[in-house]
Amino acid sequence: MKEIMQKLQVPFQPDEIEWRIGVKTKDNSKGLALAYVTNRAIQNRLDNIFGCFGWKNEYVQWKNTSQLCGISIKHENEWITK
Repeated sequence: MKEIMQKLQVPFQPDEIEWRIGVKTKDNSKGLALAYVTNRAIQNRLDNIFGCFGWKNEYVQWKNTSQLCGISIKHENEWITK
C-alpha cells in the first residue's frame, strides 16, 4: 500500500495542469486564477497504477442541482470508494 500511495502522490507535470479564471471584479479587470489537474491526467495516473479495470468513478445527484463524484479503486479484490 505504501508504494501505491507514493505513486499517487507524485506531482503532476506542468502540461497536466490547466488554468481558468474564477471570481472576477465587477469591471472584469481582475480575476482569480484557478489551477486544476486535467481529467485525462487523473485517468492516466489511475490506469497506470491500478490498470484500466482497477478503478471507476460514479456520480450521484446531490442537493437538486449538484453532483458528488466517488472514485473507487480495487484493492485486494475489494472496491474502496472515496
